[in-house]
Amino acid sequence: MRVAILHYHLKPGGVTRVIENTVRELNRRNIKSLVFCSEPPDKKAYPFENVRVIPGLAYSDQFDSSKAASLKTELEQSCRAEWGGLPDLWHVNNHSLAKNLEVPVIVSNWAREGQKLLLQIHDLAEDGRPENYKSLLVTLAGKDLQRLNGILYPTGDHVAYAFINGRDRNFFSQSGVEEKSCHLLANPIHLEVNEDRTVDDPELQDKNFILYPTRSIRRKNMGEMLLWAAASEGDTLFGSTLAPANPTALPIYEQWVKLADELNLPVHFGLGEKHNFHALLNAADALVTTSIAEGFGLAYLEPALIPKQLIGRDLPDITGDFKDAGIRLDNLYTRLEVPIAWIGYERLRERVHASLFRYY
Repeated sequence: MRVAILHYHLKPGGVTRVIENTVRELNRRNIKSLVFCSEPPDKKAYPFENVRVIPGLAYSDQFDSSKAASLKTELEQSCRAEWGGLPDLWHVNNHSLAKNLEVPVIVSNWAREGQKLLLQIHDLAEDGRPENYKSLLVTLAGKDLQRLNGILYPTGDHVAYAFINGRDRNFFSQSGVEEKSCHLLANPIHLEVNEDRTVDDPELQDKNFILYPTRSIRRKNMGEMLLWAAASEGDTLFGSTLAPANPTALPIYEQWVKLADELNLPVHFGLGEKHNFHALLNAADALVTTSIAEGFGLAYLEPALIPKQLIGRDLPDITGDFKDAGIRLDNLYTRLEVPIAWIGYERLRERVHASLFRYY
């Protein structure tokens, strides 16, 4: 069997870890695989040699039908060069997230041609990403919702969907996708920490160090981590590991970095760009998550493998699967109340109104 796996990049992050673990299992079963991405991966993030770099898979909010056709041809030709034919399965990650507007059109065309597809949904544009969804709706479908659904979510006996949590699988099965085509494919968990690695920063070693091991994109809700830092007492230090990979996400990230600096908060951003990741995990006294949206929820499971205490925000739609399996997540909250006097009612109302108007 031959499997072609597509993703936009193989930078450090949740989807890259999933692909790495998937390829490890395919190798164990002697199943041939190629992984397509837009740029050469960091060997520390992805160790295998089965990568083919296709620059057209890079993030892009522009659509060009001729570029989509060329990208489709390039992917197919690369498979033919490697195997003498097309793959038995195209395994595409997050095709409908609007990270690259050519990709969902290519997937739709493969579906029409009868190519076998496994569409793995880690994240959804419909789930808290209004700008992404608007881009898809306007650019690909001329604001025609039914047309967009036909492009994004093809159906047929040759098309299967893999969901990383029960919530999303239920959404799709209740929305018309046949139950037999909706599969729960929980992410494999594999995290080994080299306990010999240490940070050479005395501040991280000496203080009560709370680490947010994440790429600091919008949904990771960095402002809530800053709130905790502002409310902390004593020698507590907060830190996050990575900046956003997507250039469009950098302005919001840079605003948080600037605010933390202006308020002189005990927070360090981008620690993963300065220190070894294993060393940071070893130095941490606890891990934190303040995310408001997750696909699978690796952040809730990996701390137990180190082991480290996890604190922060609970997302019951995601953690429900874990709790049903007997995993204890006792140090999380579902609601964090902030006194309205800290902000001002009118100021809050105006900000919320402006944000809703801008998005919708």
